[in-house]
Amino acid sequence: MRSPVTRAGDGKPSRGTARADRWQDVVTGRRTRASRLDIRRFALQRRIDETDGEITNWRLSEELAERGYTVPCTILRDWARRRLTWPGASAPILAAPSLRTVVGWITRHPDTLTEDEIQQLRAVLDGCPELEQTHDLVRDFVWMLAQRTGADLPRRMDGARAAQLPGMTGLATGLAADLKAAQD
Repeated sequence: MRSPVTRAGDGKPSRGTARADRWQDVVTGRRTRASRLDIRRFALQRRIDETDGEITNWRLSEELAERGYTVPCTILRDWARRRLTWPGASAPILAAPSLRTVVGWITRHPDTLTEDEIQQLRAVLDGCPELEQTHDLVRDFVWMLAQRTGADLPRRMDGARAAQLPGMTGLATGLAADLKAAQD
């Protein structure tokens, strides 16, 4: 995926993906920058543990200042939320997976899903019986394609119609029309 250096609208060079061999090399994800507080992480965590989590960020900031390291309390607070653990703190609530993510889990081969993805998919499917039914129909259809058992197609289409799920009913109707056109 090497591309030449291009010029942006303002005439300045833009490297873009000039050195990337694959698109995955360009999409690296979000990285957390190192902080000067990182070298004091274990000492700060020890103070939190010593006080059973009763110490405040304000007091931690004051203790750092006594040792010659001045850090604003808000900076320490934001840093501590991401990198320190407080006794008795509730676990962070995970965001629900996006629709695109769930569709990806349903349509991908089950062997390519990680254990975490399998658990998240199971939780989503347990919360929505219609989606679980759709998942089962998609898996059956994919299995039929992988095994090349096209003779099963009419039975699978009947199962999709019987499910009375809007997307699956439309798919079965379209496949029936295509099958009829192919047979004529």
